[in-house]
Amino acid sequence: MMRILSRKMWSLMGRVFHSNFRDLTRPYRLNFVLTYQCNLKCQICNIWKKRAGNELTAEEIELFFKKNNYFSWIDITGGELFLRKDLERIVRVLVAQCPNLYLLHFPTNGFMSERIVTVTREILSYFKQKLMITISLDGPADLHDSIRGGKGSWERSIAIFKALKEIRRANLEVYFGMTFSDKNVSLFRETFNCARRLIPQLGYEDIHFNFIHNSGHYYEYTDARIGGDPRYLDALEEILLTRKSSWYPVHLLEKEYLCGVREYLKTGRGPCLCEALSSSVFVAPEGSVYACSIWDKKIGNLRETEFDLSKIIQSQESRRLRLQIKKKDCPGCWTPCEAYTAIMAHKMPFSK
Repeated sequence: MMRILSRKMWSLMGRVFHSNFRDLTRPYRLNFVLTYQCNLKCQICNIWKKRAGNELTAEEIELFFKKNNYFSWIDITGGELFLRKDLERIVRVLVAQCPNLYLLHFPTNGFMSERIVTVTREILSYFKQKLMITISLDGPADLHDSIRGGKGSWERSIAIFKALKEIRRANLEVYFGMTFSDKNVSLFRETFNCARRLIPQLGYEDIHFNFIHNSGHYYEYTDARIGGDPRYLDALEEILLTRKSSWYPVHLLEKEYLCGVREYLKTGRGPCLCEALSSSVFVAPEGSVYACSIWDKKIGNLRETEFDLSKIIQSQESRRLRLQIKKKDCPGCWTPCEAYTAIMAHKMPFSK
């Protein structure tokens, strides 16, 4: 098993290495939205307002992965992806079809506690690589419930974090995810302390962070105004004080991402060239393909290319958008979804 783990890990690192010197014709990271359905009504995201429907079926998703089986890192998300009744089948398909898959990640609001634990245990029964789960935690109890639009959601986030931690599998990593907005920007310590009272072993490294962004085609949220607000820089510096030196890749990436937030808050752009449409790509529930979760530029639809992603990635429109990205003629976001691949291509010792 260790030999297989090493092979898949080195396959990912090899593609990361090549991304340091040239654009990739096949992205190694896929951000795949399985559904817009959601059981909460978050104030920092309007996905729940979208009309869910016309989603790729499990059969179509299987065909997609049969034709595009080269991903080493897959993020599946929603909405709340556990609302898809065929989620178990979809995950089995992508694992079976992607022989080099090393990292599978998904976020959840934690509300469907029993189903989340059941599905996670099932995934772990056949997926032996790295499984990472992020659970929403956006403030102390009352504020979290208010932001998330669901009474009792804070308690469920705490409960599912504890339940998943109790599984105790070496290839399972569980984190809280906190998104800073004007509703909670000064409440990192209070949020952490409230959670730690119920989870005594909770460490600062167990919480990953994001800063709210505008997104027309995905979040349908356009009210974020964080540039020039000193509260965000203050919150960032407070978080960085909690980050210890570590060689663990997840911690290294998280800290490098946070350091890059400084420049983003000051200039409105990330500190290094984005790798969207090279190392990563974004697919919506109905099969529409975008560079990322932020830029509202649809490139094509998988149903129109018989689910061959390469026909979209290598199209003239995709090349045009990639050139715009290189010229920094794009929104210039700094979300973890895009920042991590950018960091690995431009912040490593051999970076271009």
